[in-house]
Amino acid sequence: MKITGPLSISLLLLFSLPACTGFSISVENSSPTPSLTASLQPVQVTPTAENTPAPAQNPTSLSLADASFKDQWAQSAVTNLENSQPDRAVGPPDSKICGNTSTAWTDLEPDKTSAEYFLELTYRTPVIPALVHIYQSGSPGNIIGVELISSSSGLSNQVYTAGPAPSNPCLQTLSLPVEGETTFDRIIITLAASASPTLIDAVELVGTVPGWVNLPILWRIPIPSGDVLGRTSVPGGMAADDQANLFLADGRHGLFLYDAQGSLLKRFDIPTAANLSDVALDPSGSLIVSDTASQGFVILDAYGTQINNGGEEFNTGSPGALALNPGNGSIYLLDQGEEQSRIQVYRSQTANPQRHLPLEAEIYRGLAVDSAGRLFSAAVNQPLIQKIDPLSGEILDSLGYQELTGSAPRDLAMDSQGSIYVLLDSSLDDSAVYAFDRQGILTRRIGQLVSNARDSRPGFFFQPSSIAVTADGQRLFVSEPGYLTAYLLSP
Repeated sequence: MKITGPLSISLLLLFSLPACTGFSISVENSSPTPSLTASLQPVQVTPTAENTPAPAQNPTSLSLADASFKDQWAQSAVTNLENSQPDRAVGPPDSKICGNTSTAWTDLEPDKTSAEYFLELTYRTPVIPALVHIYQSGSPGNIIGVELISSSSGLSNQVYTAGPAPSNPCLQTLSLPVEGETTFDRIIITLAASASPTLIDAVELVGTVPGWVNLPILWRIPIPSGDVLGRTSVPGGMAADDQANLFLADGRHGLFLYDAQGSLLKRFDIPTAANLSDVALDPSGSLIVSDTASQGFVILDAYGTQINNGGEEFNTGSPGALALNPGNGSIYLLDQGEEQSRIQVYRSQTANPQRHLPLEAEIYRGLAVDSAGRLFSAAVNQPLIQKIDPLSGEILDSLGYQELTGSAPRDLAMDSQGSIYVLLDSSLDDSAVYAFDRQGILTRRIGQLVSNARDSRPGFFFQPSSIAVTADGQRLFVSEPGYLTAYLLSP
């Protein structure tokens, strides 16, 4: 959301949500370029004493801790051999002994095969490939061709050709470097007929996602997380001022203010029942906070004293996202219903309701206002960024239809130039953030999603919750349970 103007807060904050006790404030102080080491010749995997391969936690020679590269295992596989179970080449390698046909794909009836045959593998995300790793777990050396295919364009790239060359040991990985700028999502492996057919355990595709940028991370800090008094709490919305100070409405944990270096400046103690969902600032320095527990919002002045509160007939779990139009002082709050969502509009001067804007889709995430006063929110059921008339609720335009297909938007933010940043719960390429220009053209992909909390680290997000951007478009903030990350978008 667009934020302008400074905000100063006094050390005493007399602030109450409807039906809640007062707030108080406590002050706390706190302060690679990957190497492509691959060979066209088979790379031997040294077996253990039991003739089993060593576990491959990170089998590629790329620095995958750097989110520049994405490694994938095949999601599906087909072959022209009958009764050969190609799905055994899907997923990561799992063969523990040589020649185990229950964990690897192979020609199970070699006496009936007299010609070349193939295995075709499909991957979830099209990437510009850098490496292909073929894990062989028996009779290696019968691979005579490897070709990359683009499902969208039909283009192909033959990255390996050779004659049959049986070799030892039986556990080997054929690693193939790839050059070019075309995206691919399928691999076809051609093998020569043999009385001792090769077993293929898994095939890994490593590459970069087009438009993905490895932005500098300014800082990543821990934030309060976990349940509060047995009730679930996740980080809510954020708002940044012109000095890149950041307010975080952290659910049941409270309201926090961080400076541009990520140091905690202030922590607001909140009523036990409160569950803060979002926060916004206006040019005069007023602070607006929404709370799903009281189903309302409060307005604070530049000194942190409550000057008003409002909210009526919100659905359970609402209001969610909020946005402020600094031009006319309207407050917009997202109200999610079981059958239909709407935006409730209030006057910031009086906290009185103005109107309700019915929305077309059932579920929306995030809310922002552009310089012309138009509203933007992300529809979840059919992933789209919707441009909404602030008077009628009419959908003026839909953006990101193709790019957001298969994704689940979580939140969005907008800078003063109209660039939109969509935070994602999931995406086909596992990107965490899609950045669009004001025309709705995808310009950048930022960060990566992970499916396990243990894998969360700088640039890799587990269940990200909210996003904010400074008005000048220089800094981007992403919250997730337990952490807050600041990116430098531009110097």
